[in-house]
Amino acid sequence: MRMGSKPGDKKRRRQAVERFKGEELSLARKLSLESDRGCVLVAAAAIEEEMVRLLKAHFTAQSAPDDTSGISDWLLAARPIPPLQSFWVKASLCRVLGLVSAEVYKQLEVLRDIRNAFAHISEPVEITAAEANNFIGSAAWEVELRDAQDGLSTFWNEHLHESDSQLFSEPRLQFMTAAVMLHFYMYVCGLPIFEERFSLLTPDEEFT
Repeated sequence: MRMGSKPGDKKRRRQAVERFKGEELSLARKLSLESDRGCVLVAAAAIEEEMVRLLKAHFTAQSAPDDTSGISDWLLAARPIPPLQSFWVKASLCRVLGLVSAEVYKQLEVLRDIRNAFAHISEPVEITAAEANNFIGSAAWEVELRDAQDGLSTFWNEHLHESDSQLFSEPRLQFMTAAVMLHFYMYVCGLPIFEERFSLLTPDEEFT
C-alpha cells in the first residue's frame, strides 16, 4: 500500500524512476552480454557496489558533522585488502545496522551462494531453474515481482535485441530480472521514501 505523500516525495520518486531508466538499464545491458557465469559475477559485483554506497552514506550520516570519509574509505576500499572486503561482511553489516530488511539479507545470502558456486567451478555452468527460483523466492518483493512479470518482460523485450533475448534460457531471464531489481532495491533502501519501494518497483506509465 502506498503511503501518503510528503513534501519532496514526487521529486524523489521521479529521481528514482530516472535512476531506474539509467543505471538499471545499463546493468541489464551488461548482464545480457555475459555468459551465465559472467552474468552472476557481474550482478554480484554491481550489488556489492550498492552495499558500499549504502554503508558509506550511513557512516557519513552517523558521524556528522565530523568528516570520517577517510575512515570509511579505508574500511571499504583500502588497497590491497580493505578490512570490510568480503561480500558477506558488507551484507551482514547492512543487516545489523538496519539498512536492509531480513528478506533482502536472505536474498543477498542466496546471491552469495550462487556467486561462490559459479566462481569455483572450472567447467561451463548455466543458471538452473532451481537457482533462479531460489533467488526470486527469497526476494522481499516476491509478490510485486511476480505481479509485475508482464511489465518486466516488456522491459527486456524493449531494451534488448530480440535475437539476443532468444539466446537466454528462462532461468537466465528470471535471474537477470531479479538481479536488476535487487540492485534497484538496494538503491531505494537509501531513500527517505523507503516505504514507497514497492510502488517504485512496479512498472507504470512513468517508466514509458
